[in-house]
Amino acid sequence: MKITKKISMQDIAEHVGISKNAVSLALGGKPGVSEETRDLVLKMASKLGYAGITDKTQGSNKILVIIPDYIRNDSFFYNDIYWAVENRAKQKGYIAIMVAVSDQMQARDELPPIYLEMEFIGIITIGILPSGYMRFLRKQTDYIISVDQSYNDVAIDCVVTANLEGAYAITKLAVSYGHRELGFVGSIAETASLYERYCGFKRAMMEQGLQTDETYNILAPSPLSVLLSSPEELVGILSSMDRLPTAWICGGDRIAVAMIEALKRLGKSVPEDVSVLGFDDLEIATIIDPPLTTVSVQRKQLGSTAIDKLLRMTKAKPEYTSKYCIVPTLVIRESLVKPTVID
Repeated sequence: MKITKKISMQDIAEHVGISKNAVSLALGGKPGVSEETRDLVLKMASKLGYAGITDKTQGSNKILVIIPDYIRNDSFFYNDIYWAVENRAKQKGYIAIMVAVSDQMQARDELPPIYLEMEFIGIITIGILPSGYMRFLRKQTDYIISVDQSYNDVAIDCVVTANLEGAYAITKLAVSYGHRELGFVGSIAETASLYERYCGFKRAMMEQGLQTDETYNILAPSPLSVLLSSPEELVGILSSMDRLPTAWICGGDRIAVAMIEALKRLGKSVPEDVSVLGFDDLEIATIIDPPLTTVSVQRKQLGSTAIDKLLRMTKAKPEYTSKYCIVPTLVIRESLVKPTVID
């Protein structure tokens, strides 16, 4: 009777020409070996009939992408990021699986059910999730990247827009056109990005030797799904103002579009009476009347960079947490002109 030898990790190691430890890492879908080595090990294990290949190992080419439910159907800003994440993952030989988590799941620290059904090499989050939930996710894996949001109280790597620098640049642009009375619009307590943009606005005003009239700033809290992008909400606020600035720096294009509509409802002309500037460079910025001067966020680069950073992290985990900022660019259109009266 012929006895068939049971194939071991050592046998695979000898055939591939690497250490037994490297084979263990490759079969376990763990970091520490290159993807080329991992493929060689899996192919050799299959060829030799190794019994230790599991579905878990085979699922190690998957990346879980978690988004909050409120941006599930967002077609303004996040679509380009989703596409870039999926496309870049595919280029690298991985599959990005996107799931939305509800407010209830976030409050209860619940994982998406698919996380328990498959093996993922890491997690990418897109958009704003509570710090507590991010802390919970961080406990599940060492390999996690946040896109478009940083967290002051959670040590998580992130890929974000250089918001302060972008708002600083567009504020200086408005000042260069002769504007001296400017206001900022955005719910700065709701998101890190809006707060950073407000800081950029304040810094530019200070460096230009201009006093910020706080009565011009509209910083009221607003739900994440709105963030002061409702014309009706802005009409009420504007109606209570004794005087308007000559230009508004808006924390996002959707806010800027709502501001233009609100001003028109109050009989004001943009940009003749008030210039309005945005941030993001959404498609709507090119079709609104007047076309919007704004800051172009590199959304596709945010997504592709997140994939690249996550994959590098799984191969050699860095000893420190990093915040990778991508600098946006100015886009000048017709919503910005010189003020009618220059002080």
